[in-house]
Amino acid sequence: MRKLFAAVLLLLFAGVRPSAGQAAAEGEARTLDPLVVKAEAEAGTAAPGAGVEAVVDARALAGLGAGDIASALRLVPGVTFSRFNRVGSYGGDGGGAVFARGLGASRPGGELTALCDGAPRFNAVFGHPLPDILPTDAAGAVRVFKGVSPLDFGNAFAAVEIVPADAGAEGFSATLAGGGDGTLVERAEVTAREGGLGVRAGQGLRRSDGHRANSGGRTADAFVRLSWRLGGVWRLSFFGDRTQNRAEDPGVAGQPFHQGNYRTEDWFATLTLENRGGRARGFAKLYLNDGRAAWLDQGMRGSGAVPAATAADTTTMDWRLWGLRAREAIALGEGGVLTAGADVDTQEGAAVFTTYGAGERRFGREVFRLLSPYAGLRQAFAGGAGWRAEAEAGARFYTHNIFGAEWSPFAKVTAVFRGLEAGLSRARGVAYPGMNVAVFSSGILIPTLSNAGWRGLDAETLTHTELSLARRFGGRLRVEAAVFRDDGRDRYIMVAERPGPPTRFENIGAWRNRGAELAAAWRAPGGLEVFAGGAWLESSVAGLPYAPEWSACGGLSWEAGGGLRVSADFSWRDTMFADTRTRTAADAAGNPRVGAAFLVNARVSLALGRAAGRGWRGELFASVENLTDRTYEYRPGYPMPGIGWLAGARMGW
Repeated sequence: MRKLFAAVLLLLFAGVRPSAGQAAAEGEARTLDPLVVKAEAEAGTAAPGAGVEAVVDARALAGLGAGDIASALRLVPGVTFSRFNRVGSYGGDGGGAVFARGLGASRPGGELTALCDGAPRFNAVFGHPLPDILPTDAAGAVRVFKGVSPLDFGNAFAAVEIVPADAGAEGFSATLAGGGDGTLVERAEVTAREGGLGVRAGQGLRRSDGHRANSGGRTADAFVRLSWRLGGVWRLSFFGDRTQNRAEDPGVAGQPFHQGNYRTEDWFATLTLENRGGRARGFAKLYLNDGRAAWLDQGMRGSGAVPAATAADTTTMDWRLWGLRAREAIALGEGGVLTAGADVDTQEGAAVFTTYGAGERRFGREVFRLLSPYAGLRQAFAGGAGWRAEAEAGARFYTHNIFGAEWSPFAKVTAVFRGLEAGLSRARGVAYPGMNVAVFSSGILIPTLSNAGWRGLDAETLTHTELSLARRFGGRLRVEAAVFRDDGRDRYIMVAERPGPPTRFENIGAWRNRGAELAAAWRAPGGLEVFAGGAWLESSVAGLPYAPEWSACGGLSWEAGGGLRVSADFSWRDTMFADTRTRTAADAAGNPRVGAAFLVNARVSLALGRAAGRGWRGELFASVENLTDRTYEYRPGYPMPGIGWLAGARMGW
């Protein structure tokens, strides 16, 4: 490991002085509006994605043929996921989740949160993101924060965000594709403009019969994006999205039973007032997420066995997330930027549990409220001899209606010298207990856990430290490296007075993750782009699920001429533990593993008609997943699909 990163450092520090053209290109990429913290020109395929934040832009999403958030993030180093189905994510038992650098494995609950258009969108009852209510049809980009970033989000240690695209050129497009296992994909989208009003609306449907019995799934969504130019520096926008989804749990292969299905539906909306002036830029955003989930027929359907009287059969949940997010960044002159804002968040949730022996039991509606103002100051310094630097520091303060107050200070220093960019950051993250602690403490699911002690829990905290290096070579190659360490404390876990079932929650968990990432992107002549990345992760948590020690990914995209585009990608991960229900070291001893997996995907497309501007245009495409027909699993006994194909056409004007 040390030799590998010594070689990386040698490569990054290689002392070739950049040419005037290269220096100009680098300056152009970085000398943007002073309020733009991250260079948008380096998003997507141009940015390898090693480091705390990665962005998959619209062009990269199209090249990946990404139909859901898991496929959109498959080329981000350090990110893994779990699933049972070809289409749809089974949310009831680890059959659909995203993990970043070992974060997100707490279940129920989770240290990784989900955002859409900058606002929270997840199941508040059990506190974990549901991939099926995060559709990518409306996405202009998908962002993932693999560590603490208090200016970007709060009340979590990591985050994934769907960034909706604004209305572009006027037009209409429709996509229809079919493939193996009864897979069907259908999408339609229309964009229109009238004066200062822009409208983008669309819908998407994906369904599959599944690769084995009882593994079918279906996802559907419809969205609208409106934006009004109000004159001057002001803009008002609205985003609304409706989803309705279903995914089955096929059960362990070879067993005579399965675990029913998981259904979700939700409404999501944001209303945003933005100002985009020369020296100030900010927004005020109202949001609402109203959702429901139903975990149906959990009791070994088709087995003929009689479940225990306390075994759950059906769980239904409903939640509402609503609040206000506001932020303003002001250029102070001489390279300074002051950013200040506040998040006002409310979570409400209720659940009904139907058990075989006790019938229906209800968890009454609980309400969590959180206020978290934040501020940060960034100062740029320019010097001679080709160097410049930035220093940034600030804090986010939290006050919770049940769990008290916390704060998240952060600081970062970045320096650029002759094309080499180095950054050192340190931040404290805060994650409050989710509503799941109230659900379990009600005694409905675990009778011995019937107490009100959960109200005395503290927030979990994490100290994130990261060193990053990046360098461009010749304007075509960019290499990035990052090493990080996460030190967590006050993790809340279930404990017992003596051997036996748990009796209460306590903040007694302490843990540490550390790792490194390396990635490179090369834009070769002739329309060829190549990407490769890898990650190493070590954790003090015995049996930490979905956190392989080693993983790698890569891909290429080639514009071959005549409208022909060929792309391919691969992902590899080491063996890993695969049960998110592990809570103690004793449990970890029996935590099952799944074997290493190497997957290859490919896509070929041919553009038809006019490639740009007005007029008819279209595309024929075909893709193959798991090209080498490998056998792999995300959970023992749950084999994933072998080689699969999809072919179709997109037409529009």
